[in-house]
Amino acid sequence: MKRPKTLFAAIILFILFSQSVSAQEDVPAWARESETPAESVKPESTEPQNQGTEIPVNNQQQTQTPTAEQAPAWANEPQPAQPVVAPPQQTPPLTAPAPDNTGKAAERQTGQTTQPQPTAEPQPQTQPAQQKEAEAGKKDEKPADKKDEKKSDTSGLIYEGRSSIGAASIVGSKSNIGVKGGYLRLPEYPYDAHYLHIEPRVELLWTKFAFSVQGPLNFKIYDAQTGTDEMWQLRSRDWDEPSDYTKIIRFIKYGRKDDRLYINVTTLSSSTLGHGTIMRRYVPNVDVDHKKLGIQFDVNHDYLGFQSTVSDVFGPPVFGVMPFIRPLAPFSGNLLASSLSIGITFAADTDAPVTLKRISLPNYQFAFPNGKPYINEQNRLVYDSTFLYLWGIDAHIKIVRTKNVDIKPYLDWSTLKDGGSGFTGGVLTRFAFGEKVRNFITLRTDYRAFQPNYEPTYFNTFYEFQKYQYFMPSFSDYDYRKGFYPTKREEILSRTGNMRHGYYLELQYELSKYFSFGTSMENATGNTYSVLGKDGSQNPIKTGNGNFLFFVSLPLPYFLSAHFTYHKIAYTDMANIIDFESSNTILLATLKFRPINLIGVYATLQESWQLDNWTGLYVIVPQVSLGLDLSYYF
Repeated sequence: MKRPKTLFAAIILFILFSQSVSAQEDVPAWARESETPAESVKPESTEPQNQGTEIPVNNQQQTQTPTAEQAPAWANEPQPAQPVVAPPQQTPPLTAPAPDNTGKAAERQTGQTTQPQPTAEPQPQTQPAQQKEAEAGKKDEKPADKKDEKKSDTSGLIYEGRSSIGAASIVGSKSNIGVKGGYLRLPEYPYDAHYLHIEPRVELLWTKFAFSVQGPLNFKIYDAQTGTDEMWQLRSRDWDEPSDYTKIIRFIKYGRKDDRLYINVTTLSSSTLGHGTIMRRYVPNVDVDHKKLGIQFDVNHDYLGFQSTVSDVFGPPVFGVMPFIRPLAPFSGNLLASSLSIGITFAADTDAPVTLKRISLPNYQFAFPNGKPYINEQNRLVYDSTFLYLWGIDAHIKIVRTKNVDIKPYLDWSTLKDGGSGFTGGVLTRFAFGEKVRNFITLRTDYRAFQPNYEPTYFNTFYEFQKYQYFMPSFSDYDYRKGFYPTKREEILSRTGNMRHGYYLELQYELSKYFSFGTSMENATGNTYSVLGKDGSQNPIKTGNGNFLFFVSLPLPYFLSAHFTYHKIAYTDMANIIDFESSNTILLATLKFRPINLIGVYATLQESWQLDNWTGLYVIVPQVSLGLDLSYYF
């Protein structure tokens, strides 16, 4: 009789135990995790809490969830027959806390010690499958997280050369090979000349490396002086100097500004050193009759580096170099300490004009009372020169550096050889936002304090003609040729007076590679009259200190490309900033329409400087071109 009673008691306990397991299976996994008894976690208190709670829950799920291939709906629908299959194996105390507690309760009810069953059999069926699922889930999650982080991390896209403000030529985002040609009107002052322009071009762009070569050829059709006598002749001024052959190279470059290594061999790009206090957007090629091939070479290491530029590899160049060091970067990871950068900027013109050589024309004394500037056979001005240089000390730190914002205040001091000196303090703020479509905003604000015989950004966009002739003759001055227009060095060193104060403001926006615009403005106190410069009536020329620039660019390789730049030089007051007719206005407008890949039409208006052989003065001449662009973009 004892054996039936014992058997009956064992059956009753087994039924109660099975019901407790079924009730536990009906609770969702996230609920069981929150309802895990405290005593099941306490033994794990020596480990991190997350690890102590995740492991038991995963094990609990392993004992209740088979592989998806066997029964995908098993986790949501409890199976009544399942507890019958080896109940002790479903509740090992080391792998599943809830069944373990149930097993302990059964031990207390029976007063007997239940030996834990081996886990070798259930592990191949439940644990490895669940672990594989969990590990697969983790593997799936990590790449997704990295991908999302990479998408949202724009810090690598914030850098100095984000966009080339006021570019003289459009460089699209697609490689292309083809030829363009059509009509070109090029004033050869004082006459207009008309040409057939043919230009084969190859432009290949990769992530780091890019190059573009061309072969521009201009065949004369007609000019106002000779008519059609020289029809189909190649324009001689395009190829009369060894340096003219460098125009075949548009650019060969590796990397970008602020990369570890940046090299750019170019006839297009402008150059800026450091914060732009001495050299900002210096353009070597402003004369339509003379070309220069320059090199930009930068190295940017965590602790030190340098920036450098050479304007002409075949002639006396303008060059600049700025070595810098981050003295605290090797010893501190703090943003302020590690970003502290101190540099020395040195820039020079190895052949800077001092005074122009002039010849006396007795029969034209009325036209050239000060003498006529002498021009040689290569259509270049003859002058006395010197080695002119500026040097200074630069320093900056970064007070904010995140995925989306970069804020860098800086302070510069610089001086001009034989001249004065000045201070510049400013803040460069850059924003980057957007994931699929990137947006970039750059804001620069400068305050300047300098002596009158010094000029900030001495090497700027206009230096290549201002070094010969600081002032532009006014078109409204009928006798402008009678005036005296000093070199830039002459004008700056002749200035006297009190300390001058000024500002520089710059704003740029870029929408990935599809759209950009920007504007800049600078001015300073002390609008005085030149000591040396005289207009046609021999009155002192008013020295305007203001420069204004606006550009907008739509560099889409397909369907439509457009670019517009408006530059006002040396304006005297805000009222005449927008004045398209004055002589100190520079325009550039380019439009290209491409209905299909291989065929496009273009129209360009570009104003540049050209030396007038008769007056010996630089004047602004407009170039107009219309034609077809037969290129394949890929």
